[in-house]
Amino acid sequence: SDAYAVFPNIDVQNGRYLVGWENGDDAVQYMQGDSNGTQGEVSTIENNGYARVLWEPDGEAHVYSHQRSPLELQRDGRSISGLGNTLFANAARGDGTVLFAYYRLQSGYKNDVYYGSIDVDGEQTADILLASDPPAAPYRPAVTHVFDNMYFVAWSQGENPDFALWGQFVTVE
Repeated sequence: SDAYAVFPNIDVQNGRYLVGWENGDDAVQYMQGDSNGTQGEVSTIENNGYARVLWEPDGEAHVYSHQRSPLELQRDGRSISGLGNTLFANAARGDGTVLFAYYRLQSGYKNDVYYGSIDVDGEQTADILLASDPPAAPYRPAVTHVFDNMYFVAWSQGENPDFALWGQFVTVE
């Protein structure tokens, strides 16, 4: 496409791709397809940013992002956190769960790191604090599945400009 697009990301499962990006109109867009081409139209979630697209264990496509105003963590355009000022979602698919990590804005460059999970039956947890002191920097956390229900979350932490890499293993119960 020749339309404005930044911060792309992609996920592939069973030969199908899901790609998401930000457009120039303060919205997240995404589409899916396979080796034969695109399937369906481009979908848009208005007033959103920093998409993370993911095929989940149930085989469904989902978009983790944050609403721009007011700041709110979302999955498919719906809130998944009870906290305000949540942003920069990232997620990883495990064997039967998805772990998502995100920030809650303290102020400026200072953020708390939180996580939540969703299982194959749709049961969700959220707003579990990982770190707040020293605060996390305003750069999206990284999340990866390790094995079974264990994940690893990494983030930049400390005072500007002396950020350091921090991380923690998380087991979803």
